[in-house]
Amino acid sequence: MVYLDHNASTPLLPEALDAMLPFLTTHHANPSSSHASGRMVRSALDSARAQVCEDLNAPDHQLIITSGATEANTLALLGYKAGRRIISAGEHDSVWEAAHATHQPVIWPLMSDGRLDWDRAPVLMPGDLVSVMVVNNEFGTCYPLAEICAYAHAQGALVHTDATQALGKCAVDVMAMGVDALTGSAHKMGGPKGVGFLLLKSPHLWSARTFGGAQEFDLRAGTEPVAAMMGLAAALRAVTRSLPTRQQHFSLLQQSLEQALVAEGAIILGQAGPRVGNTTMFIDPNLDGDMLRMQLDKCGVAVSSGAACRSQTPGDSRILRALGLTAEQAQHVLRVSTGIDTTAEHITTFLTAYRQIHQKWTRREVIQHVG
Repeated sequence: MVYLDHNASTPLLPEALDAMLPFLTTHHANPSSSHASGRMVRSALDSARAQVCEDLNAPDHQLIITSGATEANTLALLGYKAGRRIISAGEHDSVWEAAHATHQPVIWPLMSDGRLDWDRAPVLMPGDLVSVMVVNNEFGTCYPLAEICAYAHAQGALVHTDATQALGKCAVDVMAMGVDALTGSAHKMGGPKGVGFLLLKSPHLWSARTFGGAQEFDLRAGTEPVAAMMGLAAALRAVTRSLPTRQQHFSLLQQSLEQALVAEGAIILGQAGPRVGNTTMFIDPNLDGDMLRMQLDKCGVAVSSGAACRSQTPGDSRILRALGLTAEQAQHVLRVSTGIDTTAEHITTFLTAYRQIHQKWTRREVIQHVG
């Protein structure tokens, strides 16, 4: 199988597995236990927590361990005690749904190239929470968090960002961006599934959404997933230290992929705006996206038609509509997302299969039309 769906999930990095194994096999004590074994595990967990803050340049933030980015986003949006929620029209469903759960959020529109529409930027009030992702998970657009934070802070608002799709693809520097809260997930960057985090600059402004014990500074009850957190920290360090190499790798693959797709008549979404190099979402005017995805799957190539969390609801194109696409155009979309293990040969295999499917099904449609 040629795997080109890394925005949905990534293979476990060797560094992450190595960091996890001792805590899966030997060091199994509860980190809240007061005996020596518990204290040792607690020390390792705290070291992993500090390492993540160091790699993200977040010395003033408190790290809350969660079960993943969805829970972290829920805590960020629902746990915030103060004013309104302002979210971009392109946010992941975990932000979108959390913002709509108990509030009527203000929506910051996007332009057709995926960027924020600054001409329609909402007027903010003190205490508002603005949530804009670092990188869009669908079409890969990057958002200017430093500029967003300057705009929000000048009006007394705070900023949360979902950095899930940015980690390992572009620089994520909390101090440079100036964000007040940041979400991340392990399995999108070579770590294990089932663990994520929320960084908070002023945790007293948030309240818990799960209840029980006093873990995670009283903001997230439940025994911490120590082994998974060790894997998260190790994966983040690995992708952070190799970021220039990863970016160059992604960019070279993206250039060859998109040149070939455009030559076949495809339209690349978000191409005019700044994007990460691993994500290409395109419209094939002649073929249905879901049909194309299934035919590629039969050829041994794994791609997607959008976010994995919406794969069971084809046709749901809220984020694509935010770009101004019609419902018909949204049916012709496909996403290719590469990883550090993706090779030029993988791209060639995809393109060969894509051209064969394109030729076969276009000819079939022409025959049916003539018939």
